[in-house]
Amino acid sequence: MRTFLGELNRLAYVLAPVFYKLVWMSLTAVLLGGVLLAVRRVWDKKIPPVWKSILWGLVLLCLLVPYRVSSPFSLAGKLTPVAEISYREEYDRVHRQAHSALEQAAEPEMAQAEDLAEKEEKLYLKSAFFDVALPLCWGIGAAAALVWLAASHLSFARQLKKGEPDPNPELTRECCRALGIRRKLSVQIQPELGSPALAGIFRPRILLPRYAGRMQPDTLRYVLLHEMGHYKRKDLWVNELLLVLRCVYWFNPLLWVLLRAMREDMEVLNDSYVLRQIGPEEEKPYAKSLVEVLGRAQELPLAPRLVTMTDGAKNVERRISMIKTKTFFQKHKMALGAGCLVLAGMLAVLFLTGGTLTEEQAAEKLVESIQYEKGVISFTVPKGYEHPEDWNILVSGRSVFTDGMSMSVHLLQEEAQQGWEPGKTYQIDTVGMGYEELMLDVYLPPDTERSEDLLSYVKYDPSQPLERTVTEGMKTQMTEFQQAGQKLEKNFVLARSQEQEEGGLRYELIMNEGFRVKGEDLAPGGPVQMGDNYIGYCELRALKGETLAGQCFFPELLYFQQVPFELSVRDYNQDGMPDVTLAQWLGSSLQSVNIFTCDENGSFRSLTPEGGAAITWQDNRFSSPIEQQPDGSLVLPVWNNATDEMEYDSLSWNEKTGRYE
Repeated sequence: MRTFLGELNRLAYVLAPVFYKLVWMSLTAVLLGGVLLAVRRVWDKKIPPVWKSILWGLVLLCLLVPYRVSSPFSLAGKLTPVAEISYREEYDRVHRQAHSALEQAAEPEMAQAEDLAEKEEKLYLKSAFFDVALPLCWGIGAAAALVWLAASHLSFARQLKKGEPDPNPELTRECCRALGIRRKLSVQIQPELGSPALAGIFRPRILLPRYAGRMQPDTLRYVLLHEMGHYKRKDLWVNELLLVLRCVYWFNPLLWVLLRAMREDMEVLNDSYVLRQIGPEEEKPYAKSLVEVLGRAQELPLAPRLVTMTDGAKNVERRISMIKTKTFFQKHKMALGAGCLVLAGMLAVLFLTGGTLTEEQAAEKLVESIQYEKGVISFTVPKGYEHPEDWNILVSGRSVFTDGMSMSVHLLQEEAQQGWEPGKTYQIDTVGMGYEELMLDVYLPPDTERSEDLLSYVKYDPSQPLERTVTEGMKTQMTEFQQAGQKLEKNFVLARSQEQEEGGLRYELIMNEGFRVKGEDLAPGGPVQMGDNYIGYCELRALKGETLAGQCFFPELLYFQQVPFELSVRDYNQDGMPDVTLAQWLGSSLQSVNIFTCDENGSFRSLTPEGGAAITWQDNRFSSPIEQQPDGSLVLPVWNNATDEMEYDSLSWNEKTGRYE
């Protein structure tokens, strides 16, 4: 069940940005379509049919193109925050802050920690609704609608096999010649059909109702010409696109109104096209045929999937009225075209462009983009700020080395000199760098400033398994060891534990890739000792019998001597699962010890504070038992060079954080 919910959460993570982008696009299309409907209502007889289709094309662009060019005149830009609805990152940030506050807060600061925990709970509910529930509902609805559409197409295709033959093949060939159609179009009688229609994208055919056999030849001719006009203009493809859009945007019923209006104007444009091909002298009999077919037409459940000749009495009346204004359109062709061009340009600027970001919005958007994954911090310079050359970004901090020395660092200086590129993601490698301070400072003139502690994003989440990422710094070090040492066989076994009764697990420490290097061939010091050093990428495995139960990769290079050695295992936190200790060189006479555990699901986590706990082991072993008091606390011996005496620290178990602190 937990795995299923996790998969749903990951699916929602993918769907959420798509869903809210579609919500924003649909709102933009509804606003633009509302303007077009208002214009059509007032100046319907002043706008030529071809320009109506061009204006509706702008609405389709709103629904199909997710990207916008920035413009200070954009109205659609006001709706941009809708496309960015997400509480996931804010929740993750507050979760880290709350977790850190609960770990470090003394009694006076507990109120602040509790406030953060309360805020975290509220954000969790918001994120569950907006980042998970709504996107999943949309995805399920869209998938169901598309499946229904495909199934209805297949069902209708089977129904077409029962059709009766063309009642007048000669007339069909004559109409094809009139419109310049070389392909032979199939015409058949469909008894269940209530109105003439065109169907079939790949095998198009004209469908006639049973009463078509009783039509006057002239009326039947106009019916065939009308449907052939749809075929010639590729309206079947447009109709199919509208059907798919209705499935994808099922959540916005206002959009359905616009799609219906598009279909109505598609019929108007088709009338205009057919009359232009056959001549103005046939306008009246053509209009009369519309009325005759309308009188016999019936409302069909199949209508949304077909391009039919009649689409309701009201629109047929409008189409006849538009036929009568054809002379007006021709007489004022240039003036009407210029006016419609200006209107289309204005609407495109207002609704097909994105707004520019203010200085405060741009800085906030950059901070919101900060992410941490597998030892790498990244941020993205947002698009949409009107003066990208004004970005002033400084990444600085302090790095501590293994010998205790430290120095200030300034990162991404070359990128800053070249200029920050909008839309580009910049990365900062933290693995093995020893950062004790790392800040991101953003300045935009005249007075916008933001400062963010990047290390607050690097807090280890004990609920997540450890993973390793190979950084450029690690690759450089490995190249040096390769030149100085001997490459080890792949998955070299460094250490093993004995078989454990509790939990039935045993542990193995594996060096996936590494080298044996003589300390004399390098500069001895720090983690490198005289004699044999085993250095490389390591993995800790939990085994149940001979079956792999879990594994974790260490996010840095590890250093060992005196290989192989035995892994010390105890159940320190009394949860019934064995815990293993592993140490690395920290400083003079000091090692950093970590306690790792593997749960029943195969997930590793650390039980010690981030970075491990300082301890002095006189024999320099890499895995030894830690003394534990009756109350469960751990006793850590630390040699004090100043007093030349051994001192003892202690770590107590914290139920809230699931760690020793």
